[in-house]
Amino acid sequence: MQPQLHQEMLAISNGIDLKRFNPANDPEPARATYNLPHKPILLFVGRMDKEKNVDIVLRAVAAARKVVDFHFVAAGHGAEERKLKKLAQSLGIAEQVTFTGFVPDELLPSLYAAADCFVNAGIAELQCIVAMEAMATGLPIIGARAVALPELIHHGENGYLFTPTIMPSLRIM
Repeated sequence: MQPQLHQEMLAISNGIDLKRFNPANDPEPARATYNLPHKPILLFVGRMDKEKNVDIVLRAVAAARKVVDFHFVAAGHGAEERKLKKLAQSLGIAEQVTFTGFVPDELLPSLYAAADCFVNAGIAELQCIVAMEAMATGLPIIGARAVALPELIHHGENGYLFTPTIMPSLRIM
């Protein structure tokens, strides 16, 4: 018997440890560590690098804060971190944004629990484990309609997708 050469394949994503990432996690350790306000929190977790489009998120935060009172938390570090902090300052939202830098593994579940919504504007997400961790914690996701995110986000059900546009990235620095 010859093996079939054209078998249907099923892609299986990385699993998420549901004991670590779940809606029952305590938000207080992250709130205390990062001095987060008790108001709605929009969260990004990832590298602060160009392809993550955190600059686009900051511009959207500046626009949205004109009608909604919330706080944005950008967790992670990377090559664009300094420029992103300057951008938040120039947009007049530095007081409404917390840049955490590196978040220790043991504090990450608490940080997700402190959030009300997760955002990922990256256009190079092959699996987007952070979005899966956020989803496991029960967060709705706002994500770019690019690569893996549309596989995870069902528009209007567990979050919202947007079409990313090319913007002059961090040119004001």
